[in-house]
Amino acid sequence: MRSRRLVVALSVVVAGLAVAGLSRNDAVASNVPGGFTDSLITAITEPTSIGRLPDGRTLVTAKAGTLWVIGADGVKQPAPALTLGDACTNSERGLLGVTADPNFAANSRVYLYATRTVDGVCQNRVSRYTLSGSPASLGAETVLLDKIPSPAGNHNGGDLKFGKDGLLYVTVGDGGCAAFDGTKCAASNPAAQRTSILSGKILRITADGAIPPGNMFNSGSLRCNTGQNVGGEPCAEIYAMGLRNPFRIVPDLQISGTRFLINDVGQDTQEEVDDLVGGGNYGWNQWEGSCLTGQKKPCGNGIPHAGFIDPLYSYNHYNRPSGECGAITAGVLPPAGWTGKAGRTYLYADLLCSTIFEVADLGGANVVTDFATATGPVIDMQMVLEPGGWAMYYATFDNGGEVRRIRPSGGFTLPGPGRLVPITPTRVLDTRGNLGASVGKPQADSTTTFHLPESVVPSGATAVAVNVTGVLPVGPGFVTVWPSWLPRPISSNLNFAYAGETAANAAVLPISAGGDVNVYTYSSAHLIVDVTGYWLPTATSSAGRFTATDPSRILDTRSGVGAPQARIAAQGRIDLRVTGRGGVPSAGVSAVAMVITSVLAAAPGYVTVWPTDKPIPVASSLNPMGADVRANLVIVPVSAGGQVSLFSWSQTDLLADVAGWFTDNSASSSSKGLLQTMSPTRLIDTRSDPLSRLPADRSGWVRADLDTSVNDRVVVYNLTAVATGAPGFMTAYPFGIARPQASNVNFEAAGQNRAALAITKGSNPGFAGSGAYFQLYTSAATDYIIDEQAYFL
Repeated sequence: MRSRRLVVALSVVVAGLAVAGLSRNDAVASNVPGGFTDSLITAITEPTSIGRLPDGRTLVTAKAGTLWVIGADGVKQPAPALTLGDACTNSERGLLGVTADPNFAANSRVYLYATRTVDGVCQNRVSRYTLSGSPASLGAETVLLDKIPSPAGNHNGGDLKFGKDGLLYVTVGDGGCAAFDGTKCAASNPAAQRTSILSGKILRITADGAIPPGNMFNSGSLRCNTGQNVGGEPCAEIYAMGLRNPFRIVPDLQISGTRFLINDVGQDTQEEVDDLVGGGNYGWNQWEGSCLTGQKKPCGNGIPHAGFIDPLYSYNHYNRPSGECGAITAGVLPPAGWTGKAGRTYLYADLLCSTIFEVADLGGANVVTDFATATGPVIDMQMVLEPGGWAMYYATFDNGGEVRRIRPSGGFTLPGPGRLVPITPTRVLDTRGNLGASVGKPQADSTTTFHLPESVVPSGATAVAVNVTGVLPVGPGFVTVWPSWLPRPISSNLNFAYAGETAANAAVLPISAGGDVNVYTYSSAHLIVDVTGYWLPTATSSAGRFTATDPSRILDTRSGVGAPQARIAAQGRIDLRVTGRGGVPSAGVSAVAMVITSVLAAAPGYVTVWPTDKPIPVASSLNPMGADVRANLVIVPVSAGGQVSLFSWSQTDLLADVAGWFTDNSASSSSKGLLQTMSPTRLIDTRSDPLSRLPADRSGWVRADLDTSVNDRVVVYNLTAVATGAPGFMTAYPFGIARPQASNVNFEAAGQNRAALAITKGSNPGFAGSGAYFQLYTSAATDYIIDEQAYFL
């Protein structure tokens, strides 16, 4: 039976390309889908892996034992940062893997996996270095794992990545032949099933090389610093086993927890993609893919895969009429929608047919199509977040060796205007119960990705209104929400002042074709997202167009405005008529936008706002923390009778200030009032200009948009009060009217940061030059930040 040696095969392929006379300067190295471009970054002889630094530089290892640094500008350093003098480079050996420490900005550490001459024998080693200087070079070596067997030259694995748990994961192949018995090779090699040797395993260690708790054999096991324990004790480094040649592990960058996929190279019949599970056994050498070793799918053996983990996806060799496939190499999990298909898809490369495939519904239906066809073998792929969005870097032996980039040719294009379809608030993410994302409580400095269900937000929607809630943070921090395949913006959506606080804020954001949304949290906190409406694209419409009103208070239980009771009781309800009041017409209204404020609640709780003729939903609009003042903007449908209802878990006073209303189907068709989303844009941050901090009891004016050619505009923006000087509130309102009895954001102490979504009508006052402006009042001295999210035509 044949035992494939990847790099030997690569040498044959590269030689064939050289004879064909292909040039390194070819502008296109692959047949990419429409809307994508493929471009050369730099030429590197026989590149084997790609790593990325947080400052925008790229690290590339080469088989010959060199580490190259590519600047953020795409220019390669003239000399390598490291050249290994003892590298073994025959067969599949060489400098095989590189990754950066998660805290690289603070410690400058990088990690390498290489086949080295140790005691006169070629063996694999994992080492740590520091990268510094200009041009960059590596400092002294610290060995973390040593003497990992490489008996036959092939099946070394060689990938290493940090998980979001801060631990280092390392892939090791079975060595081709057994290190303990050189006569047992290929399918007869049992090393992957032997627990006293590192071969055929996924290893897990700390950044300093120690053994973390939770590995496969923590109890009664020993370190295998010589590659194996001759006494038969299990190796403490093992995290998972039963793999032939786990050539790449692929991180899921879109979830807050640690998840890897394994691309495990098969023997003679099947290639496979596995979900990495701690303590898992994937069955090699007894099983290959989902069949007994040597059998192709469908297997027909009737034997259960008992005790072993089935692959998410596997495929038979030679399954394409256009060429031979049969050696899986690189893989990436791009953000949803990046390839143009809805939902998450998986991209993987096959060495022998030089093709990058796309798998939709990985682990389910496994619908496979060609994504790109390269002119040479693809060895590694990495998703890289560039200033303009996500790109896929890949390393290929094509033309002797290149690092290239595939990315959307136009980047993310913001959708055109749309009309609102308001809905009863519907919960789509709750990490407390794993709704929308099975991540548990998101960790600090992590991003959670969730999919907007099409039953809630149809695939044709271009923007969504959501309410985002952070629950039980471990300390002060902030939360940011944005479409999944754009870079995270500098703006935040809500802020925590202390551990245990629950805070909520509304947001309006564009959504990509994939319908996935990212939520980043600076502090570890549970996350909740409720959808309150979505926008469908249209040039004109009767329904769903917005008309701004001057802020007007239509509910104040302190004075009896809008409600008979003086204060809402715990678990009480108010049915509030909104049509015909506060500038909202008596008819023709589908939904309203208004600021809801809780004042001096008797205990922590929540407030829910919904249309009166519907059942109360499992959703929240506002979260008072007791004797404080909390405000939030809600977009809510009105009932047939023009009412909305408010429920409060705790006894509290409630206020409602109308900001505007949306038309229904009885209106005439027009473009006025349609929503236009935009990339979050910071209009002002007074912290960068000390003179701009608003003193107490003062109003200032703010340009409503960066577009100075427009003299009137209704803007949707996040208003954040920063480093407040005392308890108080801020009110935004148009020019030309007296300051209304209304508020947008409230704070109850000095030194707080509080954010709230706002919708304000801007106009030109005549003395401020071109552009639209509005006024901003604060009762207490404060700095403030305004981040525009969208505007209405």
